[in-house]
Amino acid sequence: MNKENKKELDKQESEIRKNLFLVFIPVLILISLIVVYQNNSLEHNKSEYEQSRNTEFSGIIVKKKTRGRLYSSWKIRLIR
Repeated sequence: MNKENKKELDKQESEIRKNLFLVFIPVLILISLIVVYQNNSLEHNKSEYEQSRNTEFSGIIVKKKTRGRLYSSWKIRLIR
């Protein structure tokens, strides 16, 4: 392989690396932002769930519907 071809090959290789860098870095940044957002959202949902689970209601059960083993709904009249 002569020197001219080797220089051209090195130049092309350098160009390819630069282009790959320019493509993959923004993609990695975007993926990391999505992961951080999802984790924060998960923590927020968990805290909201825990807060609503700890809320107590006083009331009278007015109506109960049961549809099969897995689904039941309750209608509650709250006492204030």
